[in-house]
Amino acid sequence: MQKYISQLSQLTHPLQIADTTTWLISDLLRSNSISVYEAYLLNAEILRFNRAGYIQPAWSCNVRISSCLSLLNQTLLATIFREDSAVIHFINWAKEAYHLNREKRDHYIL
Repeated sequence: MQKYISQLSQLTHPLQIADTTTWLISDLLRSNSISVYEAYLLNAEILRFNRAGYIQPAWSCNVRISSCLSLLNQTLLATIFREDSAVIHFINWAKEAYHLNREKRDHYIL
């Protein structure tokens, strides 16, 4: 955990922060150090950093189909955890991401 905290403190690019936090969640879940709900909450922060990467011109990151899929999964988890305001929040982010998506290949999520 300390390794990730040290890495995160040195990062400024939102996608690097999101990627590092993704690895942190993965390791914490594998070691049974956090619950699925706690992982869901941390993942919401990852989505926030990813979103910053594609809505802020300074970062100029692209929205991919995987971005839309992540938002769908987070929306489903918010539904399971009965967090109605979060469901609406993530649906709005998913709609935004869908319109910003530049990938044109067919995919079931789109």
